[in-house]
Amino acid sequence: MLETFHPHIQVTTNISDDLSLVEGDPTQLHQVLVNLCVNARDAMSEGGILNIAAPDSVVEGMHPDRAPGASEEHYCLVEITDTGHGIEPDILPQIFDPFFTQKPTGTGIGLSSAQSIVTTHGGFIDVQTEPGQGSTFRVFLPAHGKAGDEVIDATGAVDYRGNGEKILVVDDGQIVRKALSQMLGECGYDVLLAADGQEAIDLFHEQRDAIAMVLTDIKMPVMDGPELLRQLKSIDPCVRVVATSGVNSPDSKDAAMSAGAAAFIPKPYTTIELLRTLWTGDTPSHHES
Repeated sequence: MLETFHPHIQVTTNISDDLSLVEGDPTQLHQVLVNLCVNARDAMSEGGILNIAAPDSVVEGMHPDRAPGASEEHYCLVEITDTGHGIEPDILPQIFDPFFTQKPTGTGIGLSSAQSIVTTHGGFIDVQTEPGQGSTFRVFLPAHGKAGDEVIDATGAVDYRGNGEKILVVDDGQIVRKALSQMLGECGYDVLLAADGQEAIDLFHEQRDAIAMVLTDIKMPVMDGPELLRQLKSIDPCVRVVATSGVNSPDSKDAAMSAGAAAFIPKPYTTIELLRTLWTGDTPSHHES
């Protein structure tokens, strides 16, 4: 992702050699860091410095208004700092509101989604910014021992691992496709990727007999999820499709289910929620913590 940044943006890192472990969903936490880095990039349209730091941190004396989720004593800290235009004081209280954005294009759900993910992991985000001087987003996540300690899979994901089944993942977000490919691959699935509905149809025609199931986003250009579902069903009425969307509304779910989806899972989801849905075909009734 960082290799796509403007050449006038210098990326630096400062990562501790003795980081604490964090218990969480790697796909979701990757999404948080990507969102923050992209926002930092967009704040430096004329170039600047993006620094990614990960020192260990003990939270002491944090103001409750700035860190309402601070209940643990020891947190792992990740800092994303830019030298961009900063955030105006009158706008700062709104930046985590759903659909709030200052960008000419975009949904504005990036920071809202990041905060939601971090909160469900028991952490919080603190922002330090000054107009004209840049911003630092500090992500605090509860620490669970040190690297090298015994790690136990608390997610239960082992119960829902694949066994080499080929799954066609359809999403117009390159970062999402990459993250899902890595996560599902590590969990025993053979992953086939498509960037839009038409590409998915072409791949399904070519490898219909090998594809065990399809995971598709609902909101996509070229061909949206419901239309993709209808065309897949016309090719193979028995195809198993799980639909997903970042717009968690009854309309999105209803459109997917009426087009023939076996299940619908709203974003953001945890690894165990996705694996269980792929395995059982059951729509999660709520996000699991």
